[in-house]
Amino acid sequence: MNKPLILFLSLLISLCCFSQIETDFGFKKGDQFISLTPINLIDPVTSNLEISYERLFTDNFGLKLSAGKIFLSDFLFETNKTAKNGIRLRLEGKKYIKTSVSRRFYYGVQLGYTYVEEKSNSPFGGCLFCQSLEPTDSIVGPDGTLKYVLDDGGNNDTITIFRNTILLNFKLGFSEQISPRFFVGGYVGLGVKLRLVDHFGRANNEDELSETRHPSSRRDEQGNTVVPSIPMNIEIIYRF
Repeated sequence: MNKPLILFLSLLISLCCFSQIETDFGFKKGDQFISLTPINLIDPVTSNLEISYERLFTDNFGLKLSAGKIFLSDFLFETNKTAKNGIRLRLEGKKYIKTSVSRRFYYGVQLGYTYVEEKSNSPFGGCLFCQSLEPTDSIVGPDGTLKYVLDDGGNNDTITIFRNTILLNFKLGFSEQISPRFFVGGYVGLGVKLRLVDHFGRANNEDELSETRHPSSRRDEQGNTVVPSIPMNIEIIYRF
């Protein structure tokens, strides 16, 4: 079993043990929360184990700090990646709108930073799965299908990719109290992120990285780009 998944389950069991302490329903100044986002473990692009801490400074306003460890996951199906590690950091201000004793909606502003370092064996100077092109060179896989179209003498190259991402998100979310200490929540948002990508160890710096069908393909392109950010997730929240 994946080590991050074991760690996540251990944290959840620990919180369940402490949840027997009685407390009131509702939200109040001084409340503190720890939250986990289990879906992050199977993120198809950047799998990570993230834990968040939040404190209410008034009955309706809180600050949330999140930190996560990025890893190469078995769920990614990134056969060209041999190693991946990095960190995620998030700081969010949240304004709550009370709708009932146990339920609140909120809107928030989030600043974030992500750093990823990974080893990748990637195609350069050609196009992966470009069936519409007339190939000048090709590689046929064991199943008889065309795996690569190399339109300019392209080749595979093992490189190190460094990716830094700075983001700003505007979010809408909710939290629903299901026991004195446990909540479930979720959010969706829209924002923008600046992605800075560098390659090291390339055999030919003039070759362009070939596009693939994997969702991380464009994220690996060298250079600085500004792209939309659409955060969404489900949270398990514990109050202490």
